[in-house]
Amino acid sequence: MPNVSVKSLLSPGGVRLFLAMVVVVHHSLPLRAGSWAVDVFFVLSGYWITRMWNTRYRQTRIPYITFLVSRWWRLAPVFLVCTVLGLGSALLLREGSLVNAQANSAWWLRQLLIVGSSDAGRILPPTWSLDVEMQFYLIAPLLIWAFARLEPAWRWMIVTLLLLALVYFLGSGGYPESARLWLFSGFFLAGLALALQNWRPSKRAFLGCLALFVIGTITLAIIPPTYRYRWHRSGGRSAASWSFL
Repeated sequence: MPNVSVKSLLSPGGVRLFLAMVVVVHHSLPLRAGSWAVDVFFVLSGYWITRMWNTRYRQTRIPYITFLVSRWWRLAPVFLVCTVLGLGSALLLREGSLVNAQANSAWWLRQLLIVGSSDAGRILPPTWSLDVEMQFYLIAPLLIWAFARLEPAWRWMIVTLLLLALVYFLGSGGYPESARLWLFSGFFLAGLALALQNWRPSKRAFLGCLALFVIGTITLAIIPPTYRYRWHRSGGRSAASWSFL
């Protein structure tokens, strides 16, 4: 058995791996547990992009172009390979109409750019988040510059207002996986603000939040008032049959 330390779990890679596994569970099992993980990914993105821009990219000869090319190259290869595999799967499953509707020159151009790829039509539904992520990259240096000139109280006021706008949007029946940058700006800017304040999570804070997540997920998944909202209907089974009650 590999030796997994708390330090490795606290590392950026360890946290991202944990969040990725939560998303895998969300898409593989009837348990609706992954939406929040995508939101946390945007917080982490705002945090790390701000730190990397200030410590690495700003020192380059052409900062903005270097930043965009670097960020695009991080997303594009795997995104395009998975898109091709998705099209191949559609052909194997005789979903020719899907391929004919999507795979034209304009569609491929938008997939290549990533920005706007979701609106062009998605072969792989979860890729909407990459579209949003690339949108953030386009304006991240401007956001960092603007937020650095605000007092912390104003930064958090803006973050709070954006998160409240998202709650209102979702409460009004808005589609939660819409590739609209403003919907997730509160999360990205929260990470940006934390980076500007040089905030670092403690080991105790991390373990406490992890415990709250596990306890909260189990509680919401099994108590009668909430379990029917936490479980998908799948394979003919009702939500109740997946509730372990």
